Amino acid sequence: GDAAGLSGGPLGTPAQRPLGRLSVSELRAHARAGHFGSGSMGPKVEAACRFVEAGGRLTVITSLDRITGAVAGTAGTVVEP
Repeated sequence: GDAAGLSGGPLGTPAQRPLGRLSVSELRAHARAGHFGSGSMGPKVEAACRFVEAGGRLTVITSLDRITGAVAGTAGTVVEP
């Protein structure tokens, strides 16, 4: 993943780091810890988790300008079962 994906760790702290590839349970753990704002990335994280839980092979969270890299597997945050 790259900077156009999600970051985990307490927001605005040195512990915050890019999240490249992780499972739904790992992503949900970050969400429970409050690493994503409820009005910003929170809904996107929840949608990604639900998609994979409903049978999707994987999903990628990224920005539109990085979509080519996301499809190639070089950008964004990949969420898997």
